[in-house]
Formats: sequence, C-alpha cells, structure tokens
Amino acid sequence: MSLILDALNRSQQERDEKGRVPGIQAQHSPVPTPQTDTWRRLLPWLGLLVALCVIGWLLFKGDNNTVTAPTVNVPSVKPVEEALVGAPQRATKAMPVNELIPELPAAAVSLPPESAAVADLYAKGKEKNAPAAVQAETAPAKSPETATEQVIDIEKMIALARREAENVELAEHPAPFLSELSQQVKDRVPTLYYSKHDFSGNSSQSSVTLNGEVVRQGARLKDGLQLDEILSDSIILSHRGTQFRLKALNSWINL
Repeated sequence: MSLILDALNRSQQERDEKGRVPGIQAQHSPVPTPQTDTWRRLLPWLGLLVALCVIGWLLFKGDNNTVTAPTVNVPSVKPVEEALVGAPQRATKAMPVNELIPELPAAAVSLPPESAAVADLYAKGKEKNAPAAVQAETAPAKSPETATEQVIDIEKMIALARREAENVELAEHPAPFLSELSQQVKDRVPTLYYSKHDFSGNSSQSSVTLNGEVVRQGARLKDGLQLDEILSDSIILSHRGTQFRLKALNSWINL
C-alpha cells in the first residue's frame, strides 16, 4: 500500500509542476526523456498489480489452511435372517413372545435348497417352543393368599415338632445338661465327638464311642473326663468335680 501511495503522490506532484509557470528563481530541471515519462506512468500500475498479487496469495493460503472433515459413508448391514430368507423384512414395533408370527405362503417366496432347510429348522424350533408358551399362559399364577397359607402351614409343622421334642420323656437324673452350665464351666470342658450309643439293661454291657474310643461306665477319659453312667438316652460325665449330662449322639465342640 505504501508503494501505491508513493506512486500516486509522485504523479500528483508531476501534474502540479507541469501546471505551474516557471519564474526567475525557478530551478529548471532537465527535460525528461520519453523513456523516463513512460516508466513513471507505469509505476503506479505496477504497484497496484503487486498489491493485488499479494492479496490474492494471502487469500489462497487461507483457503488451503481450512481442511474440511471427510465424510464416511457406513454401509448398511442386513440382518442374518434377511439374508437367509431373501426378502427384506423390518420390524416396526416389538411383538410379544406369545403372539404367533404369520408365516408366508409357500408359493409367495421361492427359496433355494439351503434356505429351505434353514427355514425348516426355524419352523421346528417354533413348534417346540409353542407348547411351552401355551403352558406358561395356561398355568395359573399363585395368589399371595396361597403363599401365605403355605408359610403358616410350615410354621405350624415346626411348632408341632418342637412340642413333640419337648414332650419326649428323658430318663430322670439330677445331673444338669451341659448346655445348662455356666459359660465359664463349659469353656473348660474339652471337645467330645459322640459317635455311637449302645445301651443295655446290664450296665456292664452298655458302651459309647467318644472321640473314636469305645468306653464303658466308670471309664476315665483324657483331659480329666470320666464317664460316670450310661443311660438309655444320654450319658453322665464329670470334669474337675462338675457333673453334667450329654444327650445321646450329641457332640460338644469347644472352640
């Protein structure tokens, strides 16, 4: 732009100088040759041409810097069933499982041998699943009242079993059961694996198996235990001066 302005100013000065009348004190410059006048006339136009070239180059460079994002065309993929059947079928809405899908007549579509075999397999699968769907529809749903009645019946059975267990008569003996002792005393009693109970009317023939060892009445066990008596439904043991009772085949594990 500065070149253009300089050229315009020079041309204006030249026109002004031509219009003036030279005086006595005027400095006479040599008469310009025709070649110099031609160059001066072309100079403004050359400056304008250079400016236009610079502007065009800047615009062209700006267009090259803007890169447009490439568009990718994703090919549509047909479902497997459409490829097998040979006819495009698109589901418009979700259908319930129990609804039967109407089948096309045999003459409507001409299937190759492989597609026909696949269609037969699908038809057999539908025939197998149809009875299960019908059975699921016809099966009556259990009402909340029926479920509540079953829970009540189970609770009654459990309560009855507990009452029967409590009513079972145990052999009388003054020794308390091991579960009735204090926690401090129970912590001192060693572990007992009660695996067998053989009771006989003759006390000398009765025996029990404790910790894998067959013992009889009056026998001394390890860890300070002693078998005092064998009853029909339990045994009487003593440990460090404390006598207690243990039901038949009920083991005691000291953790």
